[in-house]
Amino acid sequence: MSCDNLNVQNVEVKNGATLILDAGQSVKIPNGFKVELGAGLKIQ
Repeated sequence: MSCDNLNVQNVEVKNGATLILDAGQSVKIPNGFKVELGAGLKIQ
């Protein structure tokens, strides 16, 4: 997903999965965001 401003809510990245968030300006991650051990998260 690609945009200028990204607000991510209630996300769980499971073991073995990778989530890539691509925002030109900002990425907001409030409570309720979880990345399990063995999962990946890349914010660019």
